[in-house]
Amino acid sequence: MAEIVIDATVQFAVDKLIEIATQEWRLVSGFKSELNNLKESLAMIKAFLQDAARRQVEEETIRLWLKKLEDVAYEAENLFDELEYENIRRKVEINNQMKRKVCFYFSLSNPLAFRWKMAHKISEVNEKLKKIEEKANNYGLASVINASSASFLPSVEETDSISRDPIFVGRESDKSKIIDMLMTPSNEVISVIPIVGMGGLGKTTLARKIFNDQQIIDYFDKTIWVCVSENFNSTKIFGSILESLDKDHRVESRQAILKSLQEILKNKKYLLVVDDLWNDDRDRWDDFQNSLSGINSNTGNFILVTTRNKDVASIVSRPCMHYELDNLSDDSCWSIIERKAFSGGEVPEELKIIGKEIAQRCRGHPLAANMVGGILQGKRRDDWVSILEGAFSDSNEISDSNEKESSVMRVLKVSFNRLPSLLLQKCFAYCSIFPKDEQINTKLLIQLWMAEGFLRDNENDMESRGNKVCEILLQHSFFQEAVKDETGIITYCKMHDLVHDLACLVSDTKSLKVGNRCIEHKSSRCRYLVMDSPDLEPYNVIQDGAIYLRTLFLKGNVLDQMLQNFRGLHILVLQGSNIEELNTSIGKLIHLRLLDVSCTKINTLPVSVCKLFHLQTLRANPCSDLHAFPDKLQQLINLRHLHVDKTQRTPVNIGKLTSLRTLEFFNVGVEKGRRIEELGGLKYLMGELRICNLDLVNDREEAKRASLIEKPNLERLELVWSNDSSDGDNNHEQVLEGLQPHQNIKSLKIENFMGDHFPSWTMNMGVNCDQVRLDNLTEIILMNCNRCREIPTLGTLPLLEILYVVGMQGLRSIEPSFYHNIPPNGSSSSNQRSSSPTVFFPALKKLRLMGMLSLVGWVGPDEMQAIAFPVLEYLEVSYCPLLLAAPSHGFPSLKEVVITNSGFPSLERFSGCGIRNLDPDHFSIPHSKCLTYLMLDNCDGLISLKFPHSKCLETLVISGCESLSSISFPNGLTSLKSMEIGSCGSLTNLPCEMLDNCISLESLAVMNCRELSPFSVERMVCLSSLTITDCPNIRSLPKGIEFGRLTELEFGPIIEEEFMLDGLQQHSLQKLTLIGSNSDSPLPYQIQHFTSLKELELNGFGIEALPEWLGNLSSLQELILRLCGKLKHLPSKEVMQLHLTKLQSLEIHWCNLLIERCNPELTDSEWPKISHIPKLNISNFNR
Repeated sequence: MAEIVIDATVQFAVDKLIEIATQEWRLVSGFKSELNNLKESLAMIKAFLQDAARRQVEEETIRLWLKKLEDVAYEAENLFDELEYENIRRKVEINNQMKRKVCFYFSLSNPLAFRWKMAHKISEVNEKLKKIEEKANNYGLASVINASSASFLPSVEETDSISRDPIFVGRESDKSKIIDMLMTPSNEVISVIPIVGMGGLGKTTLARKIFNDQQIIDYFDKTIWVCVSENFNSTKIFGSILESLDKDHRVESRQAILKSLQEILKNKKYLLVVDDLWNDDRDRWDDFQNSLSGINSNTGNFILVTTRNKDVASIVSRPCMHYELDNLSDDSCWSIIERKAFSGGEVPEELKIIGKEIAQRCRGHPLAANMVGGILQGKRRDDWVSILEGAFSDSNEISDSNEKESSVMRVLKVSFNRLPSLLLQKCFAYCSIFPKDEQINTKLLIQLWMAEGFLRDNENDMESRGNKVCEILLQHSFFQEAVKDETGIITYCKMHDLVHDLACLVSDTKSLKVGNRCIEHKSSRCRYLVMDSPDLEPYNVIQDGAIYLRTLFLKGNVLDQMLQNFRGLHILVLQGSNIEELNTSIGKLIHLRLLDVSCTKINTLPVSVCKLFHLQTLRANPCSDLHAFPDKLQQLINLRHLHVDKTQRTPVNIGKLTSLRTLEFFNVGVEKGRRIEELGGLKYLMGELRICNLDLVNDREEAKRASLIEKPNLERLELVWSNDSSDGDNNHEQVLEGLQPHQNIKSLKIENFMGDHFPSWTMNMGVNCDQVRLDNLTEIILMNCNRCREIPTLGTLPLLEILYVVGMQGLRSIEPSFYHNIPPNGSSSSNQRSSSPTVFFPALKKLRLMGMLSLVGWVGPDEMQAIAFPVLEYLEVSYCPLLLAAPSHGFPSLKEVVITNSGFPSLERFSGCGIRNLDPDHFSIPHSKCLTYLMLDNCDGLISLKFPHSKCLETLVISGCESLSSISFPNGLTSLKSMEIGSCGSLTNLPCEMLDNCISLESLAVMNCRELSPFSVERMVCLSSLTITDCPNIRSLPKGIEFGRLTELEFGPIIEEEFMLDGLQQHSLQKLTLIGSNSDSPLPYQIQHFTSLKELELNGFGIEALPEWLGNLSSLQELILRLCGKLKHLPSKEVMQLHLTKLQSLEIHWCNLLIERCNPELTDSEWPKISHIPKLNISNFNR
C-alpha cells in the first residue's frame, strides 16, 4: 500500500529541493553550472509527477520510477545539507577567530578541495536525474507545468468544541444503560463490564462520556482511567493508576505501588476504566484483578473495559455483564457528517441527498462519519459526488460482516488521499513512529517535523506552521482527544487505533518499529526506525538501508560503529535509562537536527556535540545526571529549542544562540557568560521561561539587560529568588523593576521576592498610567513575598482568571487598592459620573489566599456601586489564622469554598476541612439558596453551629468536630437526602425540630458520638439506610423505625442482652450489619425472620456456632463474619448447600478458630459446607 503516500513523499522532496537549489549559495564557485543543471532537471521531473501519481496505482514500473526518484532526491538534499554545513562551519571559525595557519590541500577546510568534492557529487546526482528524466519520457509520462506546491498549507477553518472531538450522537441510550449497570448496588468487590465492538464504533468515546458524567463522579469516590492497548503489563498499569490518583508518588516496584494504592483507595468505592484491552491471557488478568481486590475489599467497585475482542470480554467478565455495541443508525451517521461538515450551518438540499447516501455507506461507524465529515468541510457538490462514487461505490461494498473494519479503513484512506495538502499527508504519515494510544506531545512532534524538513517553507515561523498542521489534522479527525493551553494551542493529542493503523499503512516501508525480536527489514528505504529493545543493534535490522535512515528512536548504548553507519540521521532519540554515555563520534552526524537524551543516565555531553551545526533541538529534560553542557555549545547557531532540567547549570554564553525559541529554565550565575544579560539577545524566546537565582543580579540596570520587555512571544514568566535571599543587602525592588515583561505575557509568577514594596510596573499591571498595561494576563502567582505589605492593583485586569497569593506574611490587610488604583487625593480613580457600576476582577474564576499569617482584614473597593468577582467559582482561604473580616460585596457566582465567609448566594458546595481556632462570633454557614452539599471535617474549634434556611441542601457531613456540642436548624432541612455525623464527641443531641423536618431523608449515619442521646426517626418516611455505631448511649433502635422502609441497617455495639429488632419491616430489609459488644454477645434470634436479606455481616459476637435457623434466609447472597473469636461451626451442610442456595460470597476475617477448621485436610473440617460457594474470602485464603 506504499502507493498511497509515495507520490506525496516524492513531490514533497522535489519541491523542497527546487526551493533549496534556488537559494543564493556561498562557495558555489566551480560548480555553479552544475547547480543550475540540477535545478532545471528537478523542474522538468516535477512536471511528470502528477501523471506518475495517477499511473502508479496500476503500473509497477511507475512505482519503481518514483522510488528511484525519491532516493536521488534524498541524496541531493544531503548534498545541500553538506554545503550549508560547510558555510556554518566557516562562519563559526571566523567568529571564534580560529582560522588555521596551515591547511592540507585536500582538507575539508580547504575551499578548493571542498568545491571540487561538491562539484563531483552534484555532477553524479545530475547524471542520475538525467536518466530518471529519460525513463519518464520512455514511459510516456505526461508533463504538467505549474503543478501546485507540495508544501502548500490551507487556512485553518473556524471550529467550535463540537468539531474538535469525536461527535457523540446516537449513543445516549447506551450511555444511560451502562450508567445504570454501574450504579446498581453490587455485592462483589469488583464487577467488570466490558464494552465490546469492532474498531471505529466509538467505544472509547462512549466510555469517556460515562467517565465524565456527573452521576458517575458523584456516585464513586474515585474514578480512574488507564489505556492498556496491546502490551498488558500489570505493574505498568498499577503505576498508571497510581499516577492518575496521585501525581506526586514516585515508586517503581509493584509491591510499593500496591501499598500506595491501598492507602489511597482505603474504604473508597472506585470506577476503573481500562481502555482498549487486548490481553487474552486469563492468568494475567486474574493476577491483575486479584491484586486489585487485595487493595480494597469493599464491595461495589467496578471496572469498565473497552475491547474489540469477544474472547477478551469472556476472560474479564461473565457473559451477562457484556455490553455489545451496535452500529449507529444511518440517521446518526448523517447527523455526524452534517455537524462536522457544516458546524451547525444551513445544508443545501442537493448536498443533503448525497450526504445521506454517504451516511448509509458508513455502515454505522462513527469514526468513518467523522472522517468523511471532516474532508467534506467547504467542499462543492462535485467533491461530494466524487467521494460517494470513490470510497462508497457499490462495487466497493463489503458484504462479509467479518470484513467491516476493512470498509472503515477504506474510508480512512480516502480521507487521507483528500487531505488538502501533501504536507499534511507527509506529517500525518510520520506519526506512525508513535505507539498506539500514545498521548502525543505536539511540541515534540512539531520539532520532529522540523528536523525532517517538513516545515521549512518559512524558516522563521516553522513552529507556527507546525501548530497549524496539528489544528488541521484535528479538524479532519486524524487527531483526537486534544488538550489545549490557555492560548488555544494543541499541547497533547491522540490518534484512534484505526487511524494509527492508517498511518502505519501509508508509511509502509518508510517506518519500522522493532520490539524484543530482531527482524530484517527487506526494504532499503526505511527512513524512520524505532528500536524498543536495548539488546538489538539497529544496523542488523536494516543493514544496507542504513544510509537512508533519517529518524532513530533507540534504547541501548550508542556505539561508534553504529554512528558511522547512520551518517544521514536527522533525528536521534535515546529513550533508555540504561544509556550512560554518548560516543564522541556523534559529531560526525552533520545532518542531525534533533538530539534527545531525556530520561537517560548520561552525565556529560561530548564536546563533539558542538559540531552539530544543523542542530535545531536539544532535549535533556528530565536528565538528572547531566549537570553541565560543553562550553562551546554557543557554536550551535541554528539551535531553536533547548529543553534543560531546572537542576542543570545553564550553558555558558547562551546569549550567542540567537535562534533560540525554547529556554524553559535560566539559572543566573556570577561569572561572565552566565549573567542575566545573556537573555538580552534572545528575542525569539517563546512559551515559558523560569529565571532563578535573581539574588545574583545587582541592580535595575543589570536586570534590564535581559530585555524581557522586548520578548513578545513569551507567554509564561517565572521570576525566582533563592530561599535564603533575605539575608544581606536587599536589592530585590530594583531588580524586579528592571524585569518588566512584554504586554503579551499571559502568566506571571514572582517567588521569594523580599522587597518591602512591589515596583511600579507590578503594582500597576492593570492601571492606565505611564507603565505598559499587562492586559493579557490570565494567571498571577505571588509566592513567599513575605516582606510585602500591599498586593498589587489587579482588579482591572480584564482577562485574569487565576490568582494565587501564597505566604505573603507581612500583609495585614487587603485594601481597596487591590481592586483599583488610589490616586494621591484618596478618591477612586474610576469615573464618578458613570451611570453603570465598575466591575473588578471581571474574569477571575479561582482565588487562593494561603499562609498569610498576619492578615487580619479584607476590605472591598471604595465605590458603593462596584461589582467584584462576578464569575468567581472557587475561593480558598487557608492558614490565615487572624483573618476576622471579609468584604461585604459577596461572591455571586461562587460554587466551591474551602474556608467560609458570608454572603455567597450562589454557593452549591461548601467544604470546611481542618479549620482551627474558629471564633463563633465570626463563623457561620453561608446563606445560600443553592447550597446542596455541606461538609465540615476536623474543625476542632467549632463549638456550636447554626445552619441557615436551605430548601436545596441534599447532603450533610459533619465529622471530626470534637468540640461541637450543639446544632441549630431553625427551619429544618426538608430536602436533605443524606446525613452523616461522625466523631463529634461533645454532641449530646440531635434537635427534634431538625429530625422532624427531614422528611426526604434516605440515608442517616451516626458514628462514634460518645455523648449522643437517643433520637427518633418517626417522621423519616423515606429512610432506607440507617447506621448507628459506637454511640454508647443509644442501646436500642430509634423510635419510629417501623414507619420507614429500611433496606440497609448497621447497628452496634449491642450492649443489651435482650436486644430486639422489633419494628423493622421484615420483607424490605436487604442488608444487615450487627456488631456485638464483647466475646459473650449473643446473636439476636429475630434475624431468622428477615427472609429478604441479601447481605448479612456479623461482627464481634461470642457464639460458637451459627444457628440452623440461618437457613431461613433463602435470599442471602453474601455472608460476612468478623471478630467472632469463639466461632467454630457453620450451620450444617444441608443448610449451607440446600437452603442457602443463592449464597455467592462468604468472607471470614479474624475468626481464628473457624478459619482453622476450614482447612480441607482436617477430618472434621468445615470445608465441605462451603466448597461450593463461588467466591470465598477467608484470611490467608482467597478464591
